[in-house]
Amino acid sequence: MPSQRHHELGDLFIKVAVKWPEHIDPSKIHLLEQVLPPRTPLPKLPKSVLVEEVGMSDVDPRQERAMQEEAMDEEEGEPRVQCANQ
Repeated sequence: MPSQRHHELGDLFIKVAVKWPEHIDPSKIHLLEQVLPPRTPLPKLPKSVLVEEVGMSDVDPRQERAMQEEAMDEEEGEPRVQCANQ
């Protein structure tokens, strides 16, 4: 990628967001298989392995920060000093 200020080439980063439909017509799946890379087979797990299916959801940024703070509090090592308002 050319740079206007320098005579060196730079890197071009493209972020692509794909919105997948909630439902795909089964008769159209073969068309997707023609244009997408081949599916990777699911790993074979022994029957002794416990597998649990879960659902993912978006995290509110405030919740994410609270979870990070809790994780920092649980880390081993020196005790952390908590800030207090005066």
